[in-house]
Amino acid sequence: MRTKLMYKVIVIVAILTIVSMTVNVAKAYASGVQFTLEGLTKGPPPGGYTTGLVRGYSECEWIPFNLTIDNGGSTISLSVVMDLDYRINIGSKTSTIGIDAFGIDGTEGNRWKVRVINVTNGGTYDLGPYTPSVVRFPSKDVLRFSFELTVPANTKVWVLWENHLASTGGTNLFDSTEIDMGASYWPGARLHVQASLTGDVEGQRTVPIMRPGIPLQATISGVKFHDVDADGVQDPGEEGLADWTIQLFRKVDNDWNLVDTDITGDEGYYIFTVTETGTYKVVEVFQDGWMQTAPALGYYELDVELGDTWTGLDFGNIMLGSISGYKFYDANVNGKWDGNEVAVVGWKVHLTGINILGGTVDLYAFTDASGKFTFERLLPGNYTVTEVFPPAPQNPTWIATTSTSFSHELEEGEDYVGPDFGNVCLVHGAGGRTLGFWSNKNGQALITSGDVEALNGLNLYKPSEWTYPPFSGDLAKAKAQIKNYLLSATAKDMRWMLSAQLIATKLNVLHGFLDGSTIVYVGSSTYVPSGFISIDEIMANANTALGEADRVAQEYWKNLLDGLNNNRLPFVCPEPCYPIVYP
Repeated sequence: MRTKLMYKVIVIVAILTIVSMTVNVAKAYASGVQFTLEGLTKGPPPGGYTTGLVRGYSECEWIPFNLTIDNGGSTISLSVVMDLDYRINIGSKTSTIGIDAFGIDGTEGNRWKVRVINVTNGGTYDLGPYTPSVVRFPSKDVLRFSFELTVPANTKVWVLWENHLASTGGTNLFDSTEIDMGASYWPGARLHVQASLTGDVEGQRTVPIMRPGIPLQATISGVKFHDVDADGVQDPGEEGLADWTIQLFRKVDNDWNLVDTDITGDEGYYIFTVTETGTYKVVEVFQDGWMQTAPALGYYELDVELGDTWTGLDFGNIMLGSISGYKFYDANVNGKWDGNEVAVVGWKVHLTGINILGGTVDLYAFTDASGKFTFERLLPGNYTVTEVFPPAPQNPTWIATTSTSFSHELEEGEDYVGPDFGNVCLVHGAGGRTLGFWSNKNGQALITSGDVEALNGLNLYKPSEWTYPPFSGDLAKAKAQIKNYLLSATAKDMRWMLSAQLIATKLNVLHGFLDGSTIVYVGSSTYVPSGFISIDEIMANANTALGEADRVAQEYWKNLLDGLNNNRLPFVCPEPCYPIVYP
């Protein structure tokens, strides 16, 4: 249950001529303008205005302030910042009620009125009301509002401001109306008021004013923002980032000591209050997946004097993305990663492109045990990923079964997974037996009645005036016929030579010298667009060509069969060829 207190919310800036009551004087000089802001001991301001007290808590008494503008002659802007700090004695708030107890969360009380008193002629006029902005931090609330006023030449004015309370019905500003507010956390809270003048100035000075008896302070603040275009500047539309940790370090004997930590609010704001002069460093605590774009050094280093107000110490960040993919061994050369096919480990992949900043990106990665490669911490941009083939002669020949590259426009924070890269490696063909083998005594000795029956099932060419093929049912006679047929074959009629090579390949498969399922790399052509074909498929296409009149096709398939029988065609290895060696 929160304690309820009656509180007068009048913040007054006025002149007091009793010098002995003035503390913490600061001045800013401009062209034709003198700006003096003073903190005073508590007491009544001129003109009969009174300050309010928090009943029962002397430490929360309001104090008067004195703002004097001399000479004038131009329109100037005045900014007011009220910083209610709960950390002085209790460390942090124990209630959700903060400076919004003044009526700041969208109520009528969220307005402030300014009264200007011309000291020279006694004239008075009011400005506003103004609606402030409020930033809430875990241990403090900050209220800000600004206004402009015209100071007549060669005059001196007093400026006062106070809250426009809902309970006044919008009238009787500057009265002594009290409001009921929760204040369970107020003992030990500190009010910090500062004002800054701009106009015909060669510079700007911000003057902090605080309750007499409380040490002079300095403030350090900034914004943590989402730097979508990574240019290091918070552009319109780039929002603040909440829940980022900002740390403040103070240099002591060449060591950096952590003195404070703040968590950014909904709009990315952070603020520190310090009570000691010295060299300070402001840094952000990085979060995974983000890259800092501001400041250039990655931190801010400041020589702080009490009374300083450091603002604009902003940190920019952009989310990074990644591009990844997989490399697999496409044993069946179908261009897809089937369930029984394995990953290729240690394969080199190259990424190139231009990022959002116009920078050139040139990176390499290698596949891991799962075949995965990843390029991490990438800015948005246009990228191309290309696989890098291991060079000969340190490696066997590798052939792609899929596209060897892909391109992608990477968005901020995107983790893109590209299409898989499929490959096979080649080994020298082996096991084939030639026409000469099958026509000599060694090959003849292997031929069986089953072989003869299989050969008779093919579309073998029968030369004019020949009685075979098909070959005789008598095995001895059939062997003699096969020998004669192979040795007599010529390319005068391409069907004959094609038939002879087909007989040799068929016998090689029947006797296990070749495996019909072995995939052979023959290079891309109109007959084999992918460049990959099995031995069984070569024989089937050759047999078909024998029944047709296309001599070009017959010669093509004859050459492939000749290459198999003479071990000139490379075979696809059933598994990856390791090691994979790069220079």
